[in-house]
Amino acid sequence: MNPSTTSRPRRKRLMVAGVIAASLSVAGATAAMAANSGSAPAGTTQPAGPTPDVAPPAAEGAAPAEGASEVPTDEQSEALWGAGYTSDDLDALSDLWQTDGTETKIRAGQMLLEGQELPVAPNSTAPGAQLSAFWDAGYLWEDVEALNELWGTEWLETKLRAGQALLDGQALPVPPSGTPAS
Repeated sequence: MNPSTTSRPRRKRLMVAGVIAASLSVAGATAAMAANSGSAPAGTTQPAGPTPDVAPPAAEGAAPAEGASEVPTDEQSEALWGAGYTSDDLDALSDLWQTDGTETKIRAGQMLLEGQELPVAPNSTAPGAQLSAFWDAGYLWEDVEALNELWGTEWLETKLRAGQALLDGQALPVPPSGTPAS
């Protein structure tokens, strides 16, 4: 008896069971979304009365509920773009903060409105300007680690912050361990 042929019916049963389970999951998710949105899929009925899982609308100015979608205000957008930030700068901030584009715009715009400095200068992220400045100054990985410890930052933020300081003509608290590029 060949073991490879005896396992085929079992594999088929498992695949069929998986397809059925996935279909039921999709159907359940669709019904749940419809119940929360106030409209039921065709052929189903919606329970009478309010759905207990749906939160009431937030008051204006209140913090959004966790997982809620938010967009930058006009003031946040104007502060960000008016300060000269580019989409490349936003990408650098998103990488630095580990946020999506929308959250980055909101956070950066709000920081600017509050008079705070962003860790990336406006229009300064032309192909890795900060990173190039950092490495070209002769800094090595051990220098990144020393600055991480000193500033309490992660490696990417450290390199961007240090590179920007170098671009701004500032000296870093840790000298480079390597030889600067010519």
